[in-house]
Amino acid sequence: LRERQTELREEELVKREQAVQELESFFKEAQRKRYTDTAEQLEAMRRHYQKSLDAAGAPKESKPRPVPIKEKPVYPPGAAAATPPPKPVAAMPAAAAAQKQALPQHPEPKRHGHRIKFGILAAVIVSGLWALQQWHLGSGRDHVIPFSHPSALVWEGKTLWAADWEEQTLFKMKLSGGQLVEDARYSMPESHAAGMAVAEGDIYISDSWQHTLQKWRISKGRILLEKTWPSPGPNPAALFFDGMHLWSADLTERRLYRHLIDDALTILDSYPIDHAAVGLFADKERFWSADGDNRIVFRHRWDRRLTPIRSLMLPELESGKSPLSAFTMRGKSIWLGRDGSDVLLERPIWRFEEHSLEPARP
Repeated sequence: LRERQTELREEELVKREQAVQELESFFKEAQRKRYTDTAEQLEAMRRHYQKSLDAAGAPKESKPRPVPIKEKPVYPPGAAAATPPPKPVAAMPAAAAAQKQALPQHPEPKRHGHRIKFGILAAVIVSGLWALQQWHLGSGRDHVIPFSHPSALVWEGKTLWAADWEEQTLFKMKLSGGQLVEDARYSMPESHAAGMAVAEGDIYISDSWQHTLQKWRISKGRILLEKTWPSPGPNPAALFFDGMHLWSADLTERRLYRHLIDDALTILDSYPIDHAAVGLFADKERFWSADGDNRIVFRHRWDRRLTPIRSLMLPELESGKSPLSAFTMRGKSIWLGRDGSDVLLERPIWRFEEHSLEPARP
């Protein structure tokens, strides 16, 4: 039934991709047609205005100017015009020169050009810095936390729950200005949290020292232990709630268990895996687990064996000896914690090196 559901899901995804491609093609064609129509309208307007300008600026037909006869005029004696006025032809160039000198001088175009070049250069620099900042933010963040031995991470809406196995404390944090800020902390001196899940208002903890699974509830600012069950294996670790069932992992047996949330935490299924899972995550389309010793994240197929199909490696995790101790996901980012480090890593999936684990098809 699950395999058939997986096939139907894959077919549905293919149909969605085809529909998206057809929709993109439709919008591209509509946009191209709109650009073509706009260009044609602009060209028609250009021709119309060009005709108007040509008609307005066309020279009118005129008769050739008659050549004046250069004869000395005769003035009556004692007339005011006895002295001929200055010749306008000789006076006009000098007046024009004087007016030209009196006109205000504009700045040299070279200086204006330098200002334009400087403005363009400044804009390019600012754009480059902004793009670099956006790339840096999009490539992940480092979040400083008030503890250094994270053993579990769980996102519940905008709240991040984290457990520290050494301090035996549960932390409640929120994002503020892109950084994690502590909102509350709850001491659990009776528990050594190796895994955690938040389900329907309750907090489930796996205690690797007492070999138990525990149910806790927060009331009036305090965290109270409500119920305890023996763990399926001798070394319980990661927990995860998928919205219906509780998942648990055992490091010694290297096995995953799917529990019904009831009074007995009834085991519905178990799945063998090839690594010690310190973190689990799942949604409708994918199942993930984190290998603490090798610092690798695995993606599994939803089938009867939870077959691993991809391995994701982050190069920066190869440095140092601290193992991977906590893992979760939020959106398209992976959140990681390392034992002994007071920094949580938030990295987008594209930062990881992916390797296929499926056998090559002939």
